[in-house]
Amino acid sequence: MHHNVIRFIFICLLLFQCNAKPPHTTDVEKNISDKTVRINLEGYQVQFDFKGHQKEREIVYRYYESSIKKNYIPKKEEIGIELYDIDNDGNLEILSYLESSGWCGSLGCDFSIFKKVPDKKDNYVYQPIYWGDPQENKSPGIIVHKNIIISRNTTLGMYDFLFEGGDGDVSIWQWKGGYYDFLVNLSEQQVLKLKGK
Repeated sequence: MHHNVIRFIFICLLLFQCNAKPPHTTDVEKNISDKTVRINLEGYQVQFDFKGHQKEREIVYRYYESSIKKNYIPKKEEIGIELYDIDNDGNLEILSYLESSGWCGSLGCDFSIFKKVPDKKDNYVYQPIYWGDPQENKSPGIIVHKNIIISRNTTLGMYDFLFEGGDGDVSIWQWKGGYYDFLVNLSEQQVLKLKGK
């Protein structure tokens, strides 16, 4: 008798949970190539500062100065900086956006993330986080428009990134454990539908 009562309560709870409506959110599930992923179009709107963050700007400038040809080195005032902890480890990563003619095109400008990591001498240095599959086309930066959102979703401990294109489309990139990789591109119509507009 006691087991039947417990079983009845358990079944009622299951039925209630299955019929309960979730709270309103832009967190949705989308089928992408035989798998279902959660997409959240809400998050933190990145705001690049082209005047402040002098120390971080110098770090980014020195990286480009040491790794690219001289005629492509951006001017310091062309480097926008935002600081954000993208992996919740308590350290702020440097997000940079280069508004320079040598780094911009119709698809946007160069966006990079620099993470503080220990070097061989136990000092800390900033290294770029890579974009794209290392087996194909890995890069320390990605060309995007300035409308960048750090999603509320995390993948393997790192926040997803949403990049809005020039046509209102949104591409979503997720952490793959060593680099960010492209997940899906949503058209403007899909974005509006997911937002309930």
